Parts: sequence; structure tokens; C-alpha cells
Amino acid sequence: MDKQNTRDKIEKDANINSYFATLLICLSVFWFVLFPIPDIKEYVVYAMLVLVIISFIFVFYKYSVPQYRFQFIPMVVLIIMMLFSIFSYDFISVSSNYYSYYGKLIEKKESDNSYYLVYECKAKDNNFIKTIEVSKEQYFDTTLIQAVILKDDGTVLKWGINQSLANKYTYGVLNFESVFSEIGNNTFDYARYEPNVVFSNYGFNIVFFAEKVDDNHLQVHFFNDIDKSIDINTDYNDDILVYCNINPDYFDGWHICDKSLISNLDKIKEDKYGYLFGGQIYFKDAVEEHWNIVEEYKKHIL
Repeated sequence: MDKQNTRDKIEKDANINSYFATLLICLSVFWFVLFPIPDIKEYVVYAMLVLVIISFIFVFYKYSVPQYRFQFIPMVVLIIMMLFSIFSYDFISVSSNYYSYYGKLIEKKESDNSYYLVYECKAKDNNFIKTIEVSKEQYFDTTLIQAVILKDDGTVLKWGINQSLANKYTYGVLNFESVFSEIGNNTFDYARYEPNVVFSNYGFNIVFFAEKVDDNHLQVHFFNDIDKSIDINTDYNDDILVYCNINPDYFDGWHICDKSLISNLDKIKEDKYGYLFGGQIYFKDAVEEHWNIVEEYKKHIL
């Protein structure tokens, strides 16, 4: 009877172990499929760490019992795989993201039969210099080296670019290499060429003028003479400018524009709305010369 009970217990534990191993396999596969996604949430990493810790405790507890040792070798391998995927998350995330910039040639240098091109690049906050080593043929190719697109590590992605590409890459464009996706940036220079990318990854901030009702309410004037009362605290006494993001995924409420932008008030009143990119207001006609994003998306905020 005791032998039968022992056999039944071992069989029961073996079934539990199989279920547990299957769960680990599924989670490991899920993790390896999931981690290349750019917007992965940190809580997934924390959950995996907790699972690994619990698994280690469970495995080492069972490993102390001789008859279970060989059953848990595959599980130990799976846990090691999960740990490797967790620790590689930061490296993969960082290494898979890169910025590409427009570079303008400002200097050529030659030293000991080595040839160098010096490019000036522009980021949102500052300009920086990239020096790259090239072949002799490239060094003397005056048609292709004047303007390039290069990665932040200095790798040239495209030689001899036109003015449109120069404009698009003026402030750097974020890319996610492992999923071959261009993330872009939220500047008007980029949005002129890739409005759908900007809308999907950042949304669009639309500016309206508003009248103060009291210290906690504003009357916002939308398109087509539609008005809406919003709850917002302000110490302004005159008409002001407010904005919101028309992409529902990025809508985080209403905001009052910086006081430095109040000089645009009369034009926004005339146009009914404008756009906000990088802390600057762009008027409707200048933006919609390239695309009319409002007609497609204004239903999200009315």
C-alpha cells in the first residue's frame, strides 16, 4: 500500500511538473516574441523576474529529493533561458533603437593616407559633429558627400540626399531596427513628410482659443463655431490659447499654451485652430498645405 501511495504521489508530482514545465515553455516563447516590441511595459520584466525567483525556489526545493533530480533539468534550462531574455532586454532595446540624422559636409581631412569627412548634424536641442573615415574614392567624390543621412554611431545610411530628405531628417529620426520601423519625431519638419507616422507615434496637438468663464472653466471655440466648456484652472483674465492631442491614444486632457505664444491669438481666432509642434504654433494654412489631418481626425475631440 505504501509503495502504491508513493508511486501515485510521484506520478501526481510528475504531472504537476509537466504542467509547470509547459507553462514555463509558453511564457518563455511569449517573452521572446514580445521583447522586440518598442512600447513593451516594464511590468512585464518585473513579472518575469518574480516568476524566475519563484521557479528557482521550487526547483531547488524539489532538487533536494533524489528521485526528482532528472525531471527538473529541463526546467532549470528553461529558467536560464528566461533569465537570459530578461537580462538581454535592456541591451536589445537600446541597441535596436537608433537615430538617423541629416549631415552637412563642413570639412575634409587627410592624414597618413587616411581620409576623413566631417559632418555637422542637428538635434532638437543642439548641433553636433560627426567625423567618419572614408575611402579615397569617396573622399574625392564631390557629388555624393556634400549631404548624407547617417546613424548616431557615424554609419552612413544614404549618400547624396535631396532637399526633401534633408528637411525630413533635420532634427533626427528615431528608428527601431529589430522591427524595421521608423518611429520618427514630433517636429513639423518631419510631419510634413510622414504625417501618419507622427500621428500614430506621437499624435497631433491642435490649438484653439478660449474665453475664461471663471477660475475653473474655459469656453473653447472649435471648428464650425462649435463651443465646449472645459474644466481647467487658470489665473488668466483675457482670452487664451489651449491645446489637446487629437489622437485618443495620446490624449491627456487640455493644456494652456505658454504665455510666450499669446501673440498668435488673433491668427488662431481667425483660422479657428492651429497646430503645436515642439513648443511652436504653426498656422492652419502652412500645415495643411501638405495635408489636412483635421478633417480626418477632428471627430475625436468634438
